[in-house]
Amino acid sequence: MTSDTTFSASPPSAAALKEIEEVADAQKSPSSASSLTESSGSSDIIEPVSESTLEITKTEVSEKIVAVAVDERPETPPPPFSAFSKNQKWTIAGLCSLAAIFGPISSNIYVPAIPQIVKDFHKTTQTIDLTLTVYLVFQAVSPSFLSNLSDFLGRRPVIMACMALYIIACIGIALTPTSDFWLLMVFRALQACGGSPAIATGAGAMGDIATPAERGKYVGLFQGVAMVGPAFGPTIGGILVQYLSWRYIFWLLSAWCGANLICIFFLIPETLRSIVGNGSIPPPALNCRPTDWWRRMKAKRTEDVETQNVQRPEKKPYKPWASFNMLLFPEILIVLAFSSCSFACMFASLTVLSSVLADDYGLNNVQIGLCYLPQGIGCMVIGVLGGRFQDWYFQREKKRLNFHPKHPRDLEGFPIERVRFATVPYYLPFWAAACIGYGFMLEKRVNLAGPLVLSFFIGAGTQFSSQTSQLILVDMFPSNAGASSASSNLVRCTFSAIMTACVTPMLNAIGLGCTFIIFVSLTIAACPFLLILAAKGPGWRKKRAKKWDHK
Repeated sequence: MTSDTTFSASPPSAAALKEIEEVADAQKSPSSASSLTESSGSSDIIEPVSESTLEITKTEVSEKIVAVAVDERPETPPPPFSAFSKNQKWTIAGLCSLAAIFGPISSNIYVPAIPQIVKDFHKTTQTIDLTLTVYLVFQAVSPSFLSNLSDFLGRRPVIMACMALYIIACIGIALTPTSDFWLLMVFRALQACGGSPAIATGAGAMGDIATPAERGKYVGLFQGVAMVGPAFGPTIGGILVQYLSWRYIFWLLSAWCGANLICIFFLIPETLRSIVGNGSIPPPALNCRPTDWWRRMKAKRTEDVETQNVQRPEKKPYKPWASFNMLLFPEILIVLAFSSCSFACMFASLTVLSSVLADDYGLNNVQIGLCYLPQGIGCMVIGVLGGRFQDWYFQREKKRLNFHPKHPRDLEGFPIERVRFATVPYYLPFWAAACIGYGFMLEKRVNLAGPLVLSFFIGAGTQFSSQTSQLILVDMFPSNAGASSASSNLVRCTFSAIMTACVTPMLNAIGLGCTFIIFVSLTIAACPFLLILAAKGPGWRKKRAKKWDHK
């Protein structure tokens, strides 16, 4: 007798097992077999088989039933890398970008106000310049401690606390009596402590919500908006000083930051993966938005399949010296040396432009401020387009190398160092030519249109270098993105301070054109080390992963 047997995903019933046993007994006993044959009719003849064959058949049937039951058991789908929607990701990136403006813009929005502050406080220009020096020092150092805290407490409470401190400092500066110069120094230091950490903290948030394959567009927006500050600051400051007073600069900054803080308070969720996982784990009270509080009060959160299977990474202890310790890694030093030299060169071009336009071109504060716009526009354009290009190039190389990681963050075996810096030979020559041409054009007092066009390309090239460096830092330290960004800020501000201090004496000694040749040469000198990074970077990364456990 031939029969088609369909195995279900459920275990065999008691009746089925009993039937198998009856067949076995029938095959063992000839008399039983005869009676079974008579009862079943002439068409259903059961031929006797050996006992060993029957035992094998029973075993195969049982194994198939169990195997099918196991194979057809519904598998739990793996949770997504991020539970945030696309709109939520763009909201997080946009508001973090706006928060990152205040640190850079507060440095040079203040520059057009220096002559008026000198007059009001009855101090020399050199004395008032100390307020700039104090700001730059705290701008470099404070993120190394406060941004590291965001890798421990969470992005949301740290960025909100820093913005609140920034608002208090701006109001304090606006109200400082002209007889208390020391108070102005104190509030400038507090302003730097409040505004600067947002850059590193926001960069950490980009690493929380985006995989390496999609991170470029978010980091591009973040870096592009943050770099607008140095370019647009003098324009805003010049207009306010020309028509109102230097105190209105800080009233504007406090109101602007306050509006952004309100938006962050209501809209930005906690993103730190050691606290909320991929975003589906309910945050603790310290990290809750008002909507999160309402959800907690209204009802207990419904646990879905994705939330149940999301694993929260182990929370690491607070390491205040983490950003300094990162400077001991050769790959970090190579990345920061390249990006910091190019950024410092752009910052020097911004610093020298004001005095040259006033002395050699006879422009007023408003006109000088408007001349900073091309560089800011260059930063914004590359911030948007450059990030998307990085994502496209990453996906192309990933497909070409047939790279399929088990985890979206896993880059083991992928040459991320080579992929991120592969475009340097294509854009760096144009950036270098723009910097050198910019210096010689201003030195020769040519038509102002020439230097302004070149300043656009200076901003664009510098933005692409900074954006690429920020991406590779987050790629290498995804779980310590705040600390890695703080180390970048420390080195970048240090280089900028050195070049800014050197640019005026060098201008007087050898001219502006030769000064920028030297500055550009420093950036080009760092390029051979990028080849070393591309060759040895994967090995360094694998060795470092054992210590930092960044996956």
